[in-house]
Amino acid sequence: MKYDFDTIIDRKNSGCFKYDAMKMVYGRDDLLALWVADMEFAIAPEILSKIKERIEHPIFGYNYKDDTQYSNFINYVEEHHDWKLDPSWLQMSPGIVPAINFMVKIFTNPGQRILIQQPVYTPFKDAVTANDRTLVVNNLIETDGYYTIDFDDLDKKLENCKIFIFCSPHNPVGRVWTKEELLKVGALCQKHKVILITDEIHNDLIFSESTHTPIAKLNDFAEFTITLMAPSKTFNIAGLQSAIIICSNPKLLDPIKKFLTDVHIFGSNAIGAVAFDAAYERGGEWLKELLTYLEANRDYVFERISKMKGVKMLKPEGTFLAWLDFRENNISNRGLQNFCIHEAKLALNAGISFGKPGSGFMRLNFGCPRSILVQAMDNLERALKRI
Repeated sequence: MKYDFDTIIDRKNSGCFKYDAMKMVYGRDDLLALWVADMEFAIAPEILSKIKERIEHPIFGYNYKDDTQYSNFINYVEEHHDWKLDPSWLQMSPGIVPAINFMVKIFTNPGQRILIQQPVYTPFKDAVTANDRTLVVNNLIETDGYYTIDFDDLDKKLENCKIFIFCSPHNPVGRVWTKEELLKVGALCQKHKVILITDEIHNDLIFSESTHTPIAKLNDFAEFTITLMAPSKTFNIAGLQSAIIICSNPKLLDPIKKFLTDVHIFGSNAIGAVAFDAAYERGGEWLKELLTYLEANRDYVFERISKMKGVKMLKPEGTFLAWLDFRENNISNRGLQNFCIHEAKLALNAGISFGKPGSGFMRLNFGCPRSILVQAMDNLERALKRI
């Protein structure tokens, strides 16, 4: 490989939440950090060189980005997803989670109904409840380690909802929704006149057997869809807080632009803007090697888990996140967390934090050097044998 994904980089004392907040969250700081969803890999040198070039300029004033500066992103999306974007559809955001909260505030009033599908990324629920909206949950169906959508339940629950916050590809279960599934989702949103906010932050982290389709490119779903993308997961630059809102319907996009202007949020910071542009212009070769490495990591963890008693792994089709099923041990969620922390010495995300259907699960981040995963699997195997 041209790029190095094996070197372990010490991130402690770098202002890194994953390591520097570990003791606050887990009560100890000697665990293998497989929780926060950023990766343990140095960013592509092609991106870093552009950041260094910008840093050499000694002034960091107010940032400006006009429509012509979206060209690399537009070219990238057309090449990778066969989706032709117009620059007038795009608006920068300091992140996808802030963008979701913006949409909740813009398009709904307190008390109105917003639907999510659990288990799902925790900030989806928070965006509803923290803004005093009514949470509606359409639980995913898990059958023998494979998750699907309960479309009958979705049809019933979308009635009188204003927004559906959709995760595609899905965090934490790793599903990459098929075109057929997306067509059903879009048709139900159309039927019930629901605004579809689709978080597609993992859209480039797809394994060889699957294909990601942006739902807004299907049929006329773009009329009611707001797509959120970012280079943060793909190119490991989450700390630079650059994301993008895509919406071709001015009736939806104009209120978004007005809101962001009113609160003086005009996009990312100067370094984030440079990294965003460089990632989509120069990061393709690095990404190809990353995907090869991540898929091998996924397969390694799956093979190790398949030989252990007391845990099962739902094999993800995308993302760098594994959804581990510990339910056969019949222990409480608190007991499971204590087991992972104090017996296996692993910092994982508790499945229950993704909603009630996550009870008995833990989420593991395999976006790290293989040697870390070897140690993690050894730790887990030894700990399970002691139960």
